[in-house]
Amino acid sequence: MNKNFIEKNKKSIRIISIILAAAVVIGIGVAIFTPKSSQKKKHLAGYVVGYLPYYSADAVDRVDFAALTHLNVAFANPNDSGTLYLEMSDETIRKIVKKCHDNGVKAVLSLGGGSISSTNYNKIMRGNPAGIESFNKQIIDFCQKYEFDGVDVDFEFIASSPAWEYFEDWMAALRKQCDKNKLLLTAAVATWYSDNMSDKVLQDFDYVMVMAYDNDGDRENHSKYEYAVSEMQHYEKRGIKKDKLILGVPFYGYRYNASGAMDWSSGMSYRNILKNDASAKNSDYSNGYAYNGKETIQKKAELSKKYGGIMIWELSQDADGSDSLLQVIKKVY
Repeated sequence: MNKNFIEKNKKSIRIISIILAAAVVIGIGVAIFTPKSSQKKKHLAGYVVGYLPYYSADAVDRVDFAALTHLNVAFANPNDSGTLYLEMSDETIRKIVKKCHDNGVKAVLSLGGGSISSTNYNKIMRGNPAGIESFNKQIIDFCQKYEFDGVDVDFEFIASSPAWEYFEDWMAALRKQCDKNKLLLTAAVATWYSDNMSDKVLQDFDYVMVMAYDNDGDRENHSKYEYAVSEMQHYEKRGIKKDKLILGVPFYGYRYNASGAMDWSSGMSYRNILKNDASAKNSDYSNGYAYNGKETIQKKAELSKKYGGIMIWELSQDADGSDSLLQVIKKVY
């Protein structure tokens, strides 16, 4: 074999080896420095958003993250001194966010809650554009500190609350800050207070989650399939695109008294309803409780695929194994 040919090939081999080694180093660097939240998620048919409230934080260890696209950590609010506060330890928050990112799920910080008063919000922002700007900075700083991927607002203030006076201006300003910092901005809404939100402000959100439950006007079940259909149509008529509408479903039920009125204080998780009656998964009624069993959740999941996705309140209320409602949703998606 020609000596020059051998020497030339040795040089070529050395060059190729150097290129391959460099590629490996670059690959390792990308793997190390690429944020885990950017890892590719197994494709689902739409958004599957689960809420996890601070008082159920320990349930994160039994959540099937493969069934979710987003986890809303609930709820952060201003304390009496105006400081944004989430009732979880620093360690717990970081653990939850890491679990999300390790599984390709977006972690979203949720503000508000059905029982929260607007008092501390009013003190900060009512008639005070500088207060809005300052509080928004707190929100963004909090998200950056814990590596949240977005902000969710679930404000169910009474119709007479002063909070609605500045809500639209606040959301417009928060939208700008979220865009600037590459954060999602989402909302949970319901028709019982939706007149307080203009069509304009509803367009500020990346997606809108419709709480199609807690319907105390129904004398049988607070979250019938037909109610879900009508709620989604309501927000369609308000100009929200179908792919930005998320159907909310409950993982809990209520009792009804003899006159047919819903007892708000009787709420029980689907998990505990099944503990009292193993066959309850096959129905929407058990021991005086009205809820959504597996068949209704499947129908609602199929309905939600005609829109942007499905939302769950809340994940710790689910049962385990083959009784799980989240697993029903996962199979549909």
